[in-house]
Amino acid sequence: MIFMSSWRTHPDGMQRQVSGWMIWFLRGLAIAVIFGLPAGAIGVLTIQRTLKSGFGTGFATGLGSTAADMLYAYMGVFSVTLVSGFLTAHQRVIGAVSGGLKGGMTMKRIL
Repeated sequence: MIFMSSWRTHPDGMQRQVSGWMIWFLRGLAIAVIFGLPAGAIGVLTIQRTLKSGFGTGFATGLGSTAADMLYAYMGVFSVTLVSGFLTAHQRVIGAVSGGLKGGMTMKRIL
């Protein structure tokens, strides 16, 4: 049912048969192009520079934004590793302090 063929009017006015897989392929291609466009301020800046100054300038802008994104990703990964290592190393102390605080709040509520 998905791969049924349908008739489309060709620009020369003739009716042409288009197979279902081609329709699904073109729909998928259109969705990929729409979602593949860069979003956000940096994406708009990249498109603007490409249209205004040419491919080289747009490509350099895209590489710069990619490098910045990669740097932020590395910082995020390494900071999570650092925090995780700290929490693992001080697990008993953190557990004792949080348990004491919870017990103190419970006692205050009871009394």
